[in-house]
Amino acid sequence: MDLATVFDLQNIKYMFLTHLHEDHTVGLPSFISGPFKFGPGPDKKIYGPEGVDEMIANINAAWRLDRNEMFQGSTTQKADGATAIGVPVWPSTDPKGRLIYEDDNVTVEAFPTEHGFLHHTYAYRFTAKPDGRVIAFGGDGHYSEGLVNAAKDADVLVIESITRKNIMFVVWGGDTEDEKVKIIGAYHMFPEDMKKVQDDSGVKQIVMTHVQNYNDPEHFDRLSVLKEMQDAGVTNILMAEDGDIY
Repeated sequence: MDLATVFDLQNIKYMFLTHLHEDHTVGLPSFISGPFKFGPGPDKKIYGPEGVDEMIANINAAWRLDRNEMFQGSTTQKADGATAIGVPVWPSTDPKGRLIYEDDNVTVEAFPTEHGFLHHTYAYRFTAKPDGRVIAFGGDGHYSEGLVNAAKDADVLVIESITRKNIMFVVWGGDTEDEKVKIIGAYHMFPEDMKKVQDDSGVKQIVMTHVQNYNDPEHFDRLSVLKEMQDAGVTNILMAEDGDIY
């Protein structure tokens, strides 16, 4: 496959959101409007938890200035590709997941996960056609049956992580270590949880992203969370950097 085609922004039509927290959705206006400014492209469909349709409708309305400027300025840009629609993955508590999208290249299944006090969060399982390669994307959250099922025997699991060893340097979640472990552990993936996900799913490789690394400022180690994971017995695990291809 031609990677230049794969990464051509004009060809990107679909996005799948694990949850609607701002740190995972703040880039949506650029995802929708950015490619349109540089040429025609497809209108986009953004799948996600309940409420994604309202969020995308509000983004379309809020950034109408960009579209109007392209229509009325020196460009001859047409409306194609200028907006997006949100497609809710309707609530399901079935940890076995369900099919939400399919075309000639891929099937996409959604699995309920657990992330703090949100009612609906999802992991996604992407199965490529025709070779059957599987990439699971976990988003934020701790161990759950849905996440394990999404990653079952997958080739790659892309998942977030957070330190346990240096939990007291985390700036939220309580004043004591016990408080922080309880609150933060309800939101994010500690090394012992990651080990259990790997053992129970049989996933072949893990790629950490959205890594929350907290250290004593005098002893900062960029790879400390990766080392924690390895010390906990997690194998075949990498920490993603911008520009990596897996």
